[in-house]
Amino acid sequence: ATRCDDTFAGAYLLLALIAKAQYKYIDSVIAFETALSLDASLVPTYHVDLEICRTEAEKEKRRESENPAYVTAINSDRAQIFADQRSNIAEFEGRCPDALKAVKMLERFGSQMLDTNIPELIHVSKAKEFLEMKHYNDAREMFMSGIDKFKNADCAYNVGLMYQRGQGVDQDIKMALEYFQKATTFQPSNIGPDRYERLNGIGQSYNTIGIYHRERDNLTEALSNFLKAEKFYCPSGCNNL
Repeated sequence: ATRCDDTFAGAYLLLALIAKAQYKYIDSVIAFETALSLDASLVPTYHVDLEICRTEAEKEKRRESENPAYVTAINSDRAQIFADQRSNIAEFEGRCPDALKAVKMLERFGSQMLDTNIPELIHVSKAKEFLEMKHYNDAREMFMSGIDKFKNADCAYNVGLMYQRGQGVDQDIKMALEYFQKATTFQPSNIGPDRYERLNGIGQSYNTIGIYHRERDNLTEALSNFLKAEKFYCPSGCNNL
């Protein structure tokens, strides 16, 4: 972002990259388009990212239209969240003579603007990149350190998935369940639709535990876990429920 010729282009670019890492593709598209319109020199470097986010945003919109629970969980506060981000950036006007200061200010107010911890977000995003590239040892190491350092539910959930699927480790359903259960212990204090991304590991873990019990005809336990998944805005849990 510090390479941007335009101060606000740098600010919007940082927001776009953070939103992309959070899988907030609709928000990311808006931020990318704004950054690129303010600074055309960014187009060659970031046009591919923008197209990827546009494609994923369309998928997200289709999921929203097909799944009422997803709409309830995600869509109700999205406009206000991004409006708040724009409002914060607007406050920088006249106080940020260069992109570096804008970036530093964004980092300072990052938690307020995005309701997330940026180092934690970057850590989890990198671990997922390793997983997607099938660098399983590196992915598992980063997920484990994310559990220890950040108490991150998404990290615990992904370690559980790796044991469930046998990715870089021997397939072990018992170990998978232990990590799914661990993910459910990392429960944030304020639950709301706008915190969906941070709750994803919790809701998905409850959903996966519910599927495990449903497949073994333990329907009472399955129902209990699907209800908990619904509480944490997990669309799959709502469908299974």
